[in-house]
Amino acid sequence: GTAANGEEAAAAPSKEEYLAEGDRICTEANNQLEQAFEGAPATTEPGAREDFVNDEMVPIYRDMFRQLEGLTPPDGDEDTVAEIYDTGRQGVDEIEDDPSSFLQSGRAPTLDEAAGLATQYGFTVCGLQGN
Repeated sequence: GTAANGEEAAAAPSKEEYLAEGDRICTEANNQLEQAFEGAPATTEPGAREDFVNDEMVPIYRDMFRQLEGLTPPDGDEDTVAEIYDTGRQGVDEIEDDPSSFLQSGRAPTLDEAAGLATQYGFTVCGLQGN
């Protein structure tokens, strides 16, 4: 139910606040990914790098989207941001299902798509990375 005194409406952040908060979450995730990469196995053992992707990278991405979804979106933008995160989670699922193709190309098309949507929405860090 909506509070009659407009309290709930006031709880929704401005788009600027929302973007700043989201980008902060993505910055943290990027730092965790970089640290993970530094500790990545330098081994060519079959499966070692795939395990690294699923054990180290995927949880960071999942956690990032969980935190982003925990933010209250600006009024009227609920569907827009839900699409970004749904697409992103789908991208993470694809990496997890097929880490070797992710390793070969270094790209996750659906995750890139989510980043593109994030960029359109106004995110900077959560948007397309110059990678």
